Amino acid sequence: MTTNVSRWKVETKVSVKFVCFVTLFAFLIARNPIWNMLWDADGYMNSAIIWVSGGPHESVSEQLYYRGFLTSIIFYLPAFLGINYFEPTQFGTYIYVFVMVQNAIIISWMSAYVLPKIVGLFQPINNLTVLTTSLLGFYVMNSFVPYSLMDLWALACLMPVVYLIYSQKRIALSISGLLLGLCLNLRPSYLFAILLLVISAFFIKKMAVLLMLPGLIVSQIPQILYNAQWNDSLSIFPIGLGKITGRLATFAAYSIRYDTVAYRPFAQGGLSFCDKKMKEIALIAKPESTFETALLFLQNPGHSAVFLMKKLAAAFWWPVTVPYYEHNPLVNSIYGALVLLIVVFGLSRIIMILISSDQKKRFIGVFAVLVGFLINLVLYSNETRYGLSVVLIAICGIAICVSRFNLSTEIIGLSGTFTKANVATLAVYIFLSGIAVFTLMGNFGFETIKNCG
Repeated sequence: MTTNVSRWKVETKVSVKFVCFVTLFAFLIARNPIWNMLWDADGYMNSAIIWVSGGPHESVSEQLYYRGFLTSIIFYLPAFLGINYFEPTQFGTYIYVFVMVQNAIIISWMSAYVLPKIVGLFQPINNLTVLTTSLLGFYVMNSFVPYSLMDLWALACLMPVVYLIYSQKRIALSISGLLLGLCLNLRPSYLFAILLLVISAFFIKKMAVLLMLPGLIVSQIPQILYNAQWNDSLSIFPIGLGKITGRLATFAAYSIRYDTVAYRPFAQGGLSFCDKKMKEIALIAKPESTFETALLFLQNPGHSAVFLMKKLAAAFWWPVTVPYYEHNPLVNSIYGALVLLIVVFGLSRIIMILISSDQKKRFIGVFAVLVGFLINLVLYSNETRYGLSVVLIAICGIAICVSRFNLSTEIIGLSGTFTKANVATLAVYIFLSGIAVFTLMGNFGFETIKNCG
């Protein structure tokens, strides 16, 4: 009898996940596709189209000079289906419809399956856990659906590793290595998070971490072969990646946030929010590497501390049209305030659990992702979509709070709401939201890319 009951519970949880997955997918594709890709999305999409249509290598070499080879493969299936089986309409090609479907599957899967697994590291999950991660996952990621960008796909590789490194199955570590290698090629900016996850796996599994090595190696073979064929190199990175990182080192020292603007002419560039004092310092020092950028911050601790606080607040004050920016002050303020609320309160819950727990090793994978983001925030220029990994972790923190309310038999009153921890978290939220408002909407923080340099 007990066995039958436990099986029923497992089946119930699985069915709730499936229902959430299907529901999210249905809502995500119930929208108009984008019939004309923009900025980076256009480059990723065109590279896939060129491979499908058999175009010359020169047509895609500029894109792959800075981007990993696998970025040109992610949207190969939509390009293949759209070119070979569906005629273009007066509105555009069906390729973009398949891009939307593909992205919707990834978002639904992460929201209904991956995020609850991460919550499971902290406490047993229940149906409310899945509902919470699904609803909030939909809220923060639904705007990403139409675009052929790499953010969702890189995170689809990174986030499962957060819990796979705790698995007792050896195959899980091999898969983790493969996923981290794929993530590195799709988004090299996750390098620090990837390294920290490997280190975390070592602390958890000791020498069994070597099982990750084959997957890491296999995932780099496509890039190595491409570099060997076209660039006379055996590097695992795109040949121009180091050059662009060096060129952006000075910009990273004073740029609070850079946004690509939806449907703005390419020649006008994007929109940048800058710190004027740090700009003066950076243009004198002119750092040419991430090391020199870090050194500049250490040499100017007072100004850099204020600058980095602005950068942190701006990273989560998202426009409603994220991953792109459209000027809509009222709606953007409401949306940004809610995303920042999720981040501050979600992360505070996770941090409190870490402090009070005697099983700290169980949460090390989560903190590897968070610390990796903070390193990137300091060393590189920031865009809103770069903070998506932290937002997803924060959603798990909110799900932990909600699930505990569901599991508790006590009535939650005002006395349980105004605890020291909650008041402190609210103070942090008000502080960061104030900085974000003044930085992104105040005259001293708002500048165009021309003035920003």
